[in-house]
Amino acid sequence: MIRIAAAFSAFALAACAASPGAESTPTSERVCDPAAARAQLGAISPESARLEPFIYPLIEKVVRLPGYSDHWVEHVPRYTFVVAFTRPPSLAEIQRLAPPEIRDRIAVRTAKRSQEEIGRARDLITERLRAARIGSWSSGYNPVSQCFEIGVESAARIEQVRALLPADVLVDADFRVQGPLRTF
Repeated sequence: MIRIAAAFSAFALAACAASPGAESTPTSERVCDPAAARAQLGAISPESARLEPFIYPLIEKVVRLPGYSDHWVEHVPRYTFVVAFTRPPSLAEIQRLAPPEIRDRIAVRTAKRSQEEIGRARDLITERLRAARIGSWSSGYNPVSQCFEIGVESAARIEQVRALLPADVLVDADFRVQGPLRTF
């Protein structure tokens, strides 16, 4: 999710540079709001563009709290910033950390793993798959489903990978067959 947002931000900044009148404005004087530019491009809703800047100060605070797992934005049925913890603080505690503009747009969820635990498990997946020379594969963690997503070239490879991973990772692993990955 964060990678997609980063890609849209880069695209939006390029759009800012290409906006009418940009060529006549000195670079040092140009001001661009990436969220507003992405909204103008139709990549995000105007509501998201309005609320997004208030999320970043909150992210800086919640990632430091004990048991922090991850965060994301849900857009349906309404814009909601979701933050997950292994032992969640109360909603009121998180709201006190947030700018007033988004306090009513926060949800707190319980997570199976902290960010550190997720990182260790992802490192283990990478280490074992590289050591076994599995070939073409990808892996990631989906904070919403709380699953490790592992893609390999064939169903036979899925069974090979299952044999490499410990039970505490396998219980939350979602496998899929994907075509060969290209390296650029």
